[in-house]
Amino acid sequence: MLIFGISRKKVHTIMKKILSLLLFVFTINTFSQNGSPTCEGAEPACSDNNGVKIFPNVTGQADQGAFGCLNDSPNGAWFYIKVGQTGDLAFNIVQNTEFDVSGNPIGTGIDVDFIAWGPFRTPDSNCSNLAIACVGVCPNNTDNPNYYINNQDGTNIVDCSWSGQSQESFSIPNAQAGDYYMLLVTNWVANVSPTNPGTKGFIKLEQTNFGDVGAGVTDCSIISGDLGPDQEVCEGTTVTLDGTPTTGTADTYEWFLNTGTGFNPISGQTNATLEITNNVSGIYKVVVTDTDGNIGEDEVEITFFEVPVATPPTNIIFCDTDRDGFNTFDLQSDKNAEILGGLDPTIFEVVYFDSMANATANTNPLPNPYTNPTAFSTQTLYARVHNTAAPNACFDITNFILQVTDLPVPQDPTVYRFCDNTSAGTDTDGFVNDFLLSTKDAEILGTLDPTQFHVSYHTTRIGAQTSAATDVIDKTVNYTNEVASLQSVFVRVENIDNTTCFDASKTFDLVVHPLPVINTTVELEQCDDDTDGFSAFNLTEANTLLSTNSANETFVYYPTLADANVATNPITNDTAYTNQTVATETIAVRITNANTCFRTTELLLTVSTTQVPTGYLRNFNTCDDFLDINGNDNANNDDTDGITTFDFSSVKTEVEAFFVSSGQTVTATFYRNEADALAEQNVITDIANYRNIGYPNNQAIYVRVDSDIDNGCLGLGPYINLTTDSVPTADPVNNLELCDDLEDGDGTNGIVISFDLESQTPTILGTQDPANYIVTYHESVLDANTGERPLSSPYTNTTPNLQTIYVRVSNNGCFVDHTSFNLIVHPLPIANFVADLEVCDDDSDGSARNGFSQAINLESQTAGILGSQDPTVYSVSYHKSLAQAQAGTNPLPSPFANEFPYRETIYIRVYNNQTMCINGISNFDVLINPEPTTAIVSNLSYCDDATDGDDTNGIIQSIDLDSQIEGILGTILGDPTTQQPDDFNVTFHQSQAEATSGANSIASPYTNTNTTETIFVRVENKATMCVNDDASFQVIVNPLPNFQVTTPAIACLNILPKFLSTERPNDVYTYQWRNPNGDLISITNTAEVSVINGVVLAGNYTVSASTTDGTMCTRERTIVVNTSNIASITDDDVTIIDQSNTTSNDNLSIQINNNNQNLGIGEYQYALEDENGILIRNYQDEPLFENLEGGIYNILVNDKNGCGTVNLWVSVLEFPKFFTPNFDGTNDTWVIKGANRTFYPESSINIFNRYGKIIAQIALDSQGWDGTYNGKILPSDDYWFHIQLVPVNTNRNTITKKGHFSLLRR
Repeated sequence: MLIFGISRKKVHTIMKKILSLLLFVFTINTFSQNGSPTCEGAEPACSDNNGVKIFPNVTGQADQGAFGCLNDSPNGAWFYIKVGQTGDLAFNIVQNTEFDVSGNPIGTGIDVDFIAWGPFRTPDSNCSNLAIACVGVCPNNTDNPNYYINNQDGTNIVDCSWSGQSQESFSIPNAQAGDYYMLLVTNWVANVSPTNPGTKGFIKLEQTNFGDVGAGVTDCSIISGDLGPDQEVCEGTTVTLDGTPTTGTADTYEWFLNTGTGFNPISGQTNATLEITNNVSGIYKVVVTDTDGNIGEDEVEITFFEVPVATPPTNIIFCDTDRDGFNTFDLQSDKNAEILGGLDPTIFEVVYFDSMANATANTNPLPNPYTNPTAFSTQTLYARVHNTAAPNACFDITNFILQVTDLPVPQDPTVYRFCDNTSAGTDTDGFVNDFLLSTKDAEILGTLDPTQFHVSYHTTRIGAQTSAATDVIDKTVNYTNEVASLQSVFVRVENIDNTTCFDASKTFDLVVHPLPVINTTVELEQCDDDTDGFSAFNLTEANTLLSTNSANETFVYYPTLADANVATNPITNDTAYTNQTVATETIAVRITNANTCFRTTELLLTVSTTQVPTGYLRNFNTCDDFLDINGNDNANNDDTDGITTFDFSSVKTEVEAFFVSSGQTVTATFYRNEADALAEQNVITDIANYRNIGYPNNQAIYVRVDSDIDNGCLGLGPYINLTTDSVPTADPVNNLELCDDLEDGDGTNGIVISFDLESQTPTILGTQDPANYIVTYHESVLDANTGERPLSSPYTNTTPNLQTIYVRVSNNGCFVDHTSFNLIVHPLPIANFVADLEVCDDDSDGSARNGFSQAINLESQTAGILGSQDPTVYSVSYHKSLAQAQAGTNPLPSPFANEFPYRETIYIRVYNNQTMCINGISNFDVLINPEPTTAIVSNLSYCDDATDGDDTNGIIQSIDLDSQIEGILGTILGDPTTQQPDDFNVTFHQSQAEATSGANSIASPYTNTNTTETIFVRVENKATMCVNDDASFQVIVNPLPNFQVTTPAIACLNILPKFLSTERPNDVYTYQWRNPNGDLISITNTAEVSVINGVVLAGNYTVSASTTDGTMCTRERTIVVNTSNIASITDDDVTIIDQSNTTSNDNLSIQINNNNQNLGIGEYQYALEDENGILIRNYQDEPLFENLEGGIYNILVNDKNGCGTVNLWVSVLEFPKFFTPNFDGTNDTWVIKGANRTFYPESSINIFNRYGKIIAQIALDSQGWDGTYNGKILPSDDYWFHIQLVPVNTNRNTITKKGHFSLLRR
């Protein structure tokens, strides 16, 4: 910047950069000056008719503190403005990320806050004279627009605003030509940090009243004639610097260069412009002298950087093995070295972008590591190489492909099968030419996209793993397997976008299955079941003749060979097929093995006649057996089902013997029916143990005779007849049951000698004629089955209690032996002897002690009498005599009333209601016991206590209920005739019902829940268990005296005596007061705090109050007495920091010193009044008042404990930095603040101009200097003062002070 007549060194506080690629192109004036981050380096700003002025803002700069209405100033941009023409100036300040060519904001608004100061005579050396705060609180100009215009702030702040908008208004009324103003604009962000530097953008300063009547004009020449910003450029770039000033006429130019050793002249360079073509970096300076001899200069730093070359890297084609389509790439590690080539990585860096635009602008770099944004994507990434010292100066860009491809996961293919045929050689060699491998593609790919993945087939695994072209099989034409019967094929599935992304893990087999091996000439013979030449064939009998592997093959029969070849028109009844032509017929068969491969051939059917003698028949008869249908002995046994076991094995020998004479070797087989015989199926294998299942009572057995030589049928017919003979019936009968008796001399041995077995015979035979049947009884199953050892009747059981008798009924050789019954001997009931029944006398008859009771529960003995016997089976009755008990007459009721006092005998009868057996020989006595007696006792009375933490709730934890026991029993100690506590259980209860039942007894000591409670007593005789529940008494808890005291209490040493008193008593009480020494000091409701030897006795004072209603309850309370005192303050206790003892005007303060309780023993708080008695600082605990203005102040020290307040007047000196004598009533004169004759009875105050001339002498108590000299109004300028003040306190030094201030006229 060139300003003639002024030499100002440019401060390089930040690097000024210009992009080699212009990011913003304006036709409006976009100035190179950034806002300076420091006040000392403030840059020029203006607005005129040449267009709107726009300046780059500041980011990444820490908060510089509060200024005026701004609480903080992060990212502050400092400017100064020069007034070119006198008048009012009005501006708009706009901050935005981007402006269009017309100066309109088109980006994102940025919060703009500002403060302005002035006027000043120069653009430099103003930073120390900027007012930090207003006189009072600095408002926002949007809240109080006239505050700054009318200079109500009393400082050199001319405007200030902190609203959250991106546009603010700014005005300077009556700006004078040649004056300068300082401007701070912030780019607000909370807590500036490297990760939160603020938003980059631009600041627009636009004069809104330009050209209006009375409007001023800013001087834009201050920013239009400099060398421009510092530049960072690529090597090989020609830089032209222009030092032509916009004001004045230049006479000579001199150019200098500083490369680190100081400025040296550039030889031969005397023109207005300088071209730099030699890539020399340094600070260039121009010195311009105008025709009037004025000299101006400016500097600019030019830095040349090496031009980088970005080497194109190879593409990244990645096979995604986890198949999610995403991968994280370390581009820096993977590609930097390749892209940098030979460039030094400590100088150059590589940054990656997703677009050329971002790479060019160096914005939105990709993170590292980097993850592709969409699954299986193909991206072009751009790599930018630039110098780390100047990333926006020189750079080069290259690109490469980043592709993520899918790893195929094929499906497991199934075996590819064919049956052997003649397509390649014979049908037994294991080769076919039928494998078309392309048909396996869909199966292998599964859900994979066939347009994305290619399938190839290989004869070796290494071929599949190597490539799609190694030993590949052409899948589009039929392939002949190269290995007989079984050959493995190896599969390769690869991504067509990345052939290295493949799977070669799958394989499958080509299988050529063999055809069945069969006999081609087979004949099947069948016997004619009559003489017509037709018979039913079981064609499946030919299976084993046709193939030696028939168990693993299927056979289907057809009328013709043609049908068999095409598998149509099969014979469905292949186990009962009747030939269609007489005697012989040829049919076809299709034989299929387990692999579904088949062959066909023909089968000859022949019908032959039987050779068994005519009329041959054998009959077999057997009794029905008592087994289940299958001959098993179980719960399903039945001898009426017509099924039994036959042995007709003798027939086999007889029939086969018919053919011996003719020399034939034959085999006879047996069948349940003709169909099975013809079909030769379901042959009877055990002919010696055959059961006629399915054919009850009578069955014909078919015999088939076959030649052992040629399987020819030689005979077939029903040559056996089986008949099942029925057996007698034995109906079930009931058991014979008797009660045990004494006829054998023992009534408990379970033996009875009189069982009548014959009484069961009629029931067993039922409707059968007894003349035709014999019924016998036996002790075992074996005896009943054989008929041995029949029993006589009457019978004596040999097994006690329970014995089974087995019955046999026989006739005509058949018998039945599976009926039985039991002989049961029931035991007599047991009548257990029980203890005598003791009951307590009751007063139902008017007396509880006369030996009679109306409620004797005889049934309470029943359980003991029965013992373990089931009470639902056995019943007990009670009687007055043994005879009645045995006869079961006159049973007694329960409850029972005794007829004889105190003791009576009861007789027992026990009856089994199932067996009807009885026992009537037991008895017991009923005893009547008297109940205990009780006496009336007095109530229990207590005073409330604090055992539970509350002495007002009427709850006591220690009520001794047991103390009432002797009184309740009427015990007289030493008198054994009275009831003694050891003989009784005495319990206490909360209700009469609980006392009666004995439930929920109360423990002693007892905790009550109500202030008055009734306690119910239960007295139980330990010996007789008789109970008395008539007694009761009350528990009463009386309240303690209710009164309050105030604690702690303060005894002010300056206000004695101090009295203590009780407060809000609920009743009339008696009192006793004691001091901390235990001395009784009062018996009324008040007491005086003790003073011993002139010293107040602090500590714990106690007062006890007692009730006067006879309960004698007492409560004690404690009052803690502390001492305090009013403060004592002098000048020596105060430290004042003002402009008499400091060079800074930032923080004037008053400090009160109480570190050693020099003010007193009290707890103090501090306040401050001005000389008009207005409280300017309210009471606070800290004895320090800061940020004061000069003035007379009254310090107030108050004892927090109420002992009083003292004050001290002090003087705080301040010498104003400026005044504005414009007769607006504010700052119209320059006067010392905080000084008067009271504090400084002697003084001297002299005012000088800048040339050292005294222009005023003023008295201390005067109105001050009004800015005139001998009646002449002096201009705005700096003035100096010399002051001497002599304190009234002779212990303080005389104050001598020199300084300067500004006279400002607006």
